[in-house]
Amino acid sequence: MIFYILRNYSRFILRLLNKGTNFNTIENFPEKGPLVLAPTHANSVVDAVSVACRINRPIWFLVRGDLFQKEGFLKNLLVSCKGKPIFRPSEGVENMGQNDNTIASCIELFKENEAVLIFPEGLSLNQNDILPLKKGLARMAYMSKQEGIPLQISPITVNYDNFKDFGNRSNVTFNQTINVNDYEADMPEAKFVKKLTDEIATKLKAGQNYKFDGFSILDKTIYLLGWMINFPLYFLSIFLANKFTKNNAFHDTVVFFALFALLPIYWLILSLIYYFVF
Repeated sequence: MIFYILRNYSRFILRLLNKGTNFNTIENFPEKGPLVLAPTHANSVVDAVSVACRINRPIWFLVRGDLFQKEGFLKNLLVSCKGKPIFRPSEGVENMGQNDNTIASCIELFKENEAVLIFPEGLSLNQNDILPLKKGLARMAYMSKQEGIPLQISPITVNYDNFKDFGNRSNVTFNQTINVNDYEADMPEAKFVKKLTDEIATKLKAGQNYKFDGFSILDKTIYLLGWMINFPLYFLSIFLANKFTKNNAFHDTVVFFALFALLPIYWLILSLIYYFVF
């Protein structure tokens, strides 16, 4: 229940943050069965929110592990949103052993026909070019195949028209699904990992050709009304993002979470002003 409430609220915040998002070839997305969602990662948390807000099945997320190391609001929020920690060497080589537990839990989720979102690039940079993919996803797929799990992988390309201005436009393209069981049963692990990683990269690159047009009047109207009503909060969110990120790949993430946390407070203040003044 909490997951669905947060997802719908996040969908609303995203409508205020973006001028519009096009979802292309969504018919390629598998509605059932064990699944890995494999989006590109140009805009940090906003990429995951853009994908999760559009589809109709619950999703688990692999999230950078250092965000789980301190007790508090952020960790509780990530757990509520079905987040699981995954550590990179930059977050402490000594912590990477914990990844085995996360991978094992993902395998169990696949056995229960659940979906897990994993960023195969493993790094977020503000660019639409596809970065070299890490091999962790393919290794997890190999382990799933060894367990007899009919795992599918949905490569999803998320493109943005800019990364500098508030209110960008985006395209989310659901590329053709990969069925892991289509790979030969006796294929050596190293060959399997390379072949699958290459196939995921090829499909992600195939989704880069959409133009940033055709956005609905509803999208534009919601965005403009958002500016008219919430502009003090927008400026505060942008100020916080500029202060704490210095325009790196987490800029829109800070703006998103600032709106997420402060919008109810802002609207309460407006309501009180209206009540006592008028």
